[in-house]
Amino acid sequence: MANALKDLAEAAKSVGGQVTEVIEEAAEQVGKAGDMGGDVARLMTEDVNRLLPAIKRAGYSVHGLDIDVAIPPKIVVHCLMAIEVPEGDREALLAELSDNKVSSMAVKALFSLSDVQKGLSLGELRPQEVLLEVGLSPAVRVRYRDASAT
Repeated sequence: MANALKDLAEAAKSVGGQVTEVIEEAAEQVGKAGDMGGDVARLMTEDVNRLLPAIKRAGYSVHGLDIDVAIPPKIVVHCLMAIEVPEGDREALLAELSDNKVSSMAVKALFSLSDVQKGLSLGELRPQEVLLEVGLSPAVRVRYRDASAT
């Protein structure tokens, strides 16, 4: 019985050492992710600085900005479609943004949204806000609300 307890104690000590190594490795990886998050945040800031004027040229007005400081960070631009942009102007803007993947993808999404909105017939529902999420996984969301309820 004494040998079994001794073996169990040694196994626990060994597992404890392995757990400590895993925890230390995880802490190191979290630290690296935090550093990466700072780099990603800096790059996203540069992207947004270039994107905001492009959003206006894409026919949208910008009326808000949310910044989520997290891993990964996320920036949400609140905007509304203001004007219809002719196809030639669309192509010129996309050509100017061809070296910036984030801005290019965001503007393409806004153009697609403009085209979709033209074809929708939703009665009293009107687009109240467009949320353009800039981050590792960009997205565009539109909130439609009853215009007669305001």
